[in-house]
Amino acid sequence: MDFIVINDRAEKLATLTPDCELPKPVFTSGQATLYGEIVCIDEVDAKVEAKLISGITIYCHYEVSLASHLGSLLHNTVGLEGKARWNSRTFEIAEFLVTGIVPYEATSLGESFESLKWIKKFKHENEHNYRGEECF
Repeated sequence: MDFIVINDRAEKLATLTPDCELPKPVFTSGQATLYGEIVCIDEVDAKVEAKLISGITIYCHYEVSLASHLGSLLHNTVGLEGKARWNSRTFEIAEFLVTGIVPYEATSLGESFESLKWIKKFKHENEHNYRGEECF
């Protein structure tokens, strides 16, 4: 299969053959907090369905000890803290394990940036101690 672009002239960009190997996705893992509405809880498989504030719906496992707390928050918007595994090229979440729940407070973009000013102030005031590590 040939991939061709035509813009005043035809130019062959690439050819895909049966022996061509496509690169496998590279995954990254770490701690993350996802904000969204708890839509449904499956207690049998320990999974929660959440509609993120971005509009994406995800299905993820949760620690069993959180079942009743998640149930009491059904149809509420919260922060789901946990261990994430995502595709480092597309940033799509591949797996997420909920390990905690935090409140969600809707704020405007301006308020969000205003609240981040303390980080710059903290780094400046502690410049002699700051070596480039994360301060969280």
